[in-house]
Amino acid sequence: MLVLSRHKNQKIRFPGQGISVEILEVRGSKVSIGVDAPIEVRVLRDEIEDHSKGAHGPAPHVIRLPKNLRHELRNTLHELSLMLHVYHRRGAAAGAADTIDADKMFEAVIQRIEDLSGHRVLGRTGVVARPVGPPGGQPAGRALVVDDNDNERELLAGFLRMCGYGVQTARDGLEAIELLRSGERPAFMLIDMQMPRCDGARLLKMIRERKEWAKITLFVISGNSAEDYGPGSADGCTGWFQKPLDPRRIVDELVRIEEGSASVA
Repeated sequence: MLVLSRHKNQKIRFPGQGISVEILEVRGSKVSIGVDAPIEVRVLRDEIEDHSKGAHGPAPHVIRLPKNLRHELRNTLHELSLMLHVYHRRGAAAGAADTIDADKMFEAVIQRIEDLSGHRVLGRTGVVARPVGPPGGQPAGRALVVDDNDNERELLAGFLRMCGYGVQTARDGLEAIELLRSGERPAFMLIDMQMPRCDGARLLKMIRERKEWAKITLFVISGNSAEDYGPGSADGCTGWFQKPLDPRRIVDELVRIEEGSASVA
């Protein structure tokens, strides 16, 4: 064992490893230490390390990916999920002979995507709109999908159209605002957060500042959680769906809101 003497605010470095240890404070027999290390390096107190070793050996090492990589992976999984749902709905409409087997395979793949999206590596958190049961009737509202990713935007729009919705699309917040100013009044808007020119946060704020747009129900669909964007990021929206998601949950939520509005009327 190498023994080194250090004073307060002095460091010990591990060259080539990206690790440094700094003495922050000394109070009697207690020493506060700061450890700066790469994200993939696991740092634990000795007693925690001992307790993490169960009958089957040490606990698995989970590397939490950087925020930008988590967002990119979520978008990829989301796109894959949308493609599967569109493909499955087309097959069901065509009345394929092996529908039962196809349904089982579809649900199995979707479950694997959901399992991966909920893994600690991706740190799934956030405000999510409450899912409800299968739609009780045919949806009839109009929706506006706002997303700069062409595939995700058109896949989600296509799925909603298959569910009976009238759908328009916009590539960013400015296009969405132009549509609204031209007189378009969707019942719902599904908004991505990271977009060029005008992002989701700014779009939400602009819509909520206009009285004539106050009745539009707003949903966010994002690869990040509301917490990632800071306090107030979810203000003005009815639900925050984190990617990847099952688009049937969106339809369930839209139908729930439609049915609630109809009962009030």
